[in-house]
Amino acid sequence: LLSSGRNEWTIFCAATFGVAKNIVWDELVALNKRHGLGWKMPETDCTITTPTGAKFRLVGVDDKRQIEKVRGSKYRLVILDEASTYQDKLQRLISDVVRPGLVDLGGSLFLSGTPGYVCAGDWFEAATGAKHFEVYGWTLRENPHIKDADAELASIRAENRWTEEDP
Repeated sequence: LLSSGRNEWTIFCAATFGVAKNIVWDELVALNKRHGLGWKMPETDCTITTPTGAKFRLVGVDDKRQIEKVRGSKYRLVILDEASTYQDKLQRLISDVVRPGLVDLGGSLFLSGTPGYVCAGDWFEAATGAKHFEVYGWTLRENPHIKDADAELASIRAENRWTEEDP
């Protein structure tokens, strides 16, 4: 967003608009205030316009109408968060809607999320590198906000009767 030019978009997608807003909006408002970035941020539609004219938008991809809102813009960056939650729409969203918007600017696509319950499908293939994505990973152990990750993981495994080998 900081390096984008006039009418170049960054979008953050989640399963619904409300989920997207809950994940990042308050952090972006705080970042703008803390660093005096001068972003215009009307909360009515959760968009940002920077002083250079770059734009940011939150998007829910819970139905076809919402997905179509993504079509047609030039994207510097597209983030598809918790990609496993819209597994049935992921391939279409990437191939038919997002990728064409990335071409003009040589933009980047980031898929993020936690593992799904099934070791198959588009998200699993992307997350394991089978779909020609670069893969970066971390676990609860690398999360600085979790005080005792090993105990938390052990508790989750015990509650679900999982082993270390479960996805």
